[in-house]
Amino acid sequence: MKMYKTNQFKDIVISNPDMPLDDVIIAFGGVGFNEVDMFNAMPRRIKNRYKIITAPYYISYPKVLDMAEVYLNNGNTLSPLNQIVLGFSAGGRNVQSHYDPNFKVAGLIDTSIRPIDQNVNYQDNTVLLFNYNNWDNTMFYFDFKDRINDMVNKIRDNGGKVYFENLPHYSMPKYFLNNFL
Repeated sequence: MKMYKTNQFKDIVISNPDMPLDDVIIAFGGVGFNEVDMFNAMPRRIKNRYKIITAPYYISYPKVLDMAEVYLNNGNTLSPLNQIVLGFSAGGRNVQSHYDPNFKVAGLIDTSIRPIDQNVNYQDNTVLLFNYNNWDNTMFYFDFKDRINDMVNKIRDNGGKVYFENLPHYSMPKYFLNNFL
């Protein structure tokens, strides 16, 4: 049974359940997988429990956080401890660029990466789901597989969780949401 209300503002989807937990899911879609796709990938059990805001990859985390505070937290500051921040594909760069070790969860879903993001000190709140086969190494000016392996090692070394699944790229968000939240 649907127990949540949803509003869409241009590029943002906001959902508020009837009886929400304190945590807010902030999720960024990727190229070809927009904010509506990201919201639709979420199972009803998540929509019925969590306050949710989904956005496209090109809107910055600070802007989306401001909207979450206004529309989902009565204008009050939202503690990182209550933020589940997820990024799929290009949306993962928003999570990487604004990573906070105090996030409840930092989810990287078959994420794109940039060399600068290798300097992020991921901790035990990080969950990475990826498939090498979904990325064409020639798309990058650096070796994607080497960089993602560096990220994998850093996340594991600091207590985070890493999962390799042989799934198509656009199947990853639904798999992540069903298995890790």
